[in-house]
Amino acid sequence: MAKGISLHVGVKGSPAFPSAPILNGCENDAKEMHRIARCQNFTGPEPILGGNAKYKRIVTEIENAAAELVKGDIFLFTFAGHGSGEPDSEPDEPDSQDETLVLFDHMLYDDVLGRCLWPKFKCGVRVLMVADSCHSGSVSTLRSTGGLQAREISEDTRRQHVAAHRDCYKKMLSNLPAAAAADPIQASVLLLAACRDDEEAGDGPHGVFTEALIHVWDGGDFSTYRDFMTAIKSAVTSARPQQHPVLSPPLGSGPEFSGQHPFAI
Repeated sequence: MAKGISLHVGVKGSPAFPSAPILNGCENDAKEMHRIARCQNFTGPEPILGGNAKYKRIVTEIENAAAELVKGDIFLFTFAGHGSGEPDSEPDEPDSQDETLVLFDHMLYDDVLGRCLWPKFKCGVRVLMVADSCHSGSVSTLRSTGGLQAREISEDTRRQHVAAHRDCYKKMLSNLPAAAAADPIQASVLLLAACRDDEEAGDGPHGVFTEALIHVWDGGDFSTYRDFMTAIKSAVTSARPQQHPVLSPPLGSGPEFSGQHPFAI
């Protein structure tokens, strides 16, 4: 019988990014995504929030799931918090930016996910990522917040943080395999993102995207991720026209699963 493991991360702010605004809805988002996962019979840790959501802990949890899951299983990773963009260290991004998730102590780069973590999952495993953060459209520049706080750290905040942790990031990124030399992704990876890479994601009691996802999920039954995201997009753009959720093209060599029932093990 197939098995599902889920990991839910919510980071509202951090002393490592002292100029970044404290967000309101991120921990609520992580708890609600955990609720949905438990109702679908996923196992895994309780939501990892705030100061517990450190880089090493999150990477280790992902690596542990990769070691455990086999063909037919699914890993669900949800993140709610600040997102950012860093000038691309290698020209493999159409927008010349590496998208990042802002954890409590460091940023988790899309290159770390794509070159180091997703390749650890075995062939036939499904990896579903849900990212409610700014610039998340390809983490697997429209600048209006529409009256809501945005889940983005400023360019000055990002630069100050990177300068203060320069040696850490130099080591982290220098240990990455080159894009052409990285192990192939054998799993099937699907991303549900709060917005396009050049947009901001709105924050409130919940993230605008997560609030729409919860409302759509609790209010109906959808046979595919495509139908599910169509309904979410409609709800999000009605509430915040400048934010456009993204269902990314699947990554990897495994079977494409955007036609499957959402959150099904």
